[in-house]
Amino acid sequence: NYVYISNPSTVSTEYFTVGIGDAGAGTPTETEEIGRLYAGDWMFIPWTAAADEDIIVTPSVATKIVVEYVVFS
Repeated sequence: NYVYISNPSTVSTEYFTVGIGDAGAGTPTETEEIGRLYAGDWMFIPWTAAADEDIIVTPSVATKIVVEYVVFS
């Protein structure tokens, strides 16, 4: 499996923190940050889709930001 994640924002101060770990019941716990996606950035990563390896995307601001993603399996 592979995951493509993109930040289509054009505002340079808006970014997403991307991590892998256990999201639990919607509240991330025991996560490891793997990177940040600033405006116009994207990443393509392998993913095992295990029960305890959720991909967590956290925005840098409280306002609405769009994140685009695709899972290839």
